[in-house]
Amino acid sequence: MKNVSFIIPNYNAKSSVDKAVESILKQKYKGKFEVIVVDDKSTDKSVKVLSKFRKYKNFRLIKNEKNIGLANSLNKAINSAKYELIAIVWCDCILIGERWLTKMVEKFNSNNKIAAVS
Repeated sequence: MKNVSFIIPNYNAKSSVDKAVESILKQKYKGKFEVIVVDDKSTDKSVKVLSKFRKYKNFRLIKNEKNIGLANSLNKAINSAKYELIAIVWCDCILIGERWLTKMVEKFNSNNKIAAVS
């Protein structure tokens, strides 16, 4: 199984970003995966809400010092990713089922011409 880096860009998504992270952390997957949330200088309590995930070894929070925008935030997170596959998940996206990641990677591995899976 390939290892996967999930990237979640966050800006003022206090009401949903924790649910997105929880849905990823619940995945049953034989490979390794990490969750990187990049916060683009939110002004709500997003960072405080995310602090409960610091206990997970595969969770990281990158806090931008100033608002740099979505594209720059994504690039920053991608550059810090550990693993070969990158999965971008929006802060209001919930992965349905505990095998979502397994199914995505299986689809990706089923054909070497596939460059992206959605």
